[in-house]
Amino acid sequence: MTGHWQQRSVEELCARVTSGGTPSRSRADYYGGGIPWVKTGELLDRLIVDSEETLTDLGLAESAAKLLPVGTVLMAMYGATVGALGRLGREATCNQASCAMIVDPTVADERWLYYVLLNDRPRIVARATGAAQQNLSASTIKRFSYPTPPLREQQAIAEVLGALDDKIAANTALAATAEALSIEVAASAATRTPLG
Repeated sequence: MTGHWQQRSVEELCARVTSGGTPSRSRADYYGGGIPWVKTGELLDRLIVDSEETLTDLGLAESAAKLLPVGTVLMAMYGATVGALGRLGREATCNQASCAMIVDPTVADERWLYYVLLNDRPRIVARATGAAQQNLSASTIKRFSYPTPPLREQQAIAEVLGALDDKIAANTALAATAEALSIEVAASAATRTPLG
């Protein structure tokens, strides 16, 4: 792998940096459709394929919510979740407390951007302002800049980190299954009546 690394801002790496919106809660016909609507509490530093709430086509059309493409990197901008990340595994919308970063595929790999931001979270959170509630603005996020390798190197780095993430997720799931099984076995043994 060869190539020159350049300092690039999030804004330079993205085709668009935006935020979402929340349709009026007084309109039941805006909610419960087939469009995922991601809130910042669902940004758990992983791929997002589902959401607690969904919007209807009408809710999307009559609000500031925007349909975001697969691969959009989301970052929480306010409160206790500030700096939390997620990456869309399907088309979805988000609320206004999320910064949505849609990479320019000619200059950036969305997985690489996600991992760079994840690695830089302490500095990002330190830039949040506000006494009662910590806040980041989209303009602040756009200005974060990173030494950026050529696209092919970004993709190679993201592949390695993604494989490690997949392995960690698989091991975590295996450990949870083993723990649940051992609890079940222990409970079963405790309820058995001894013979004789």
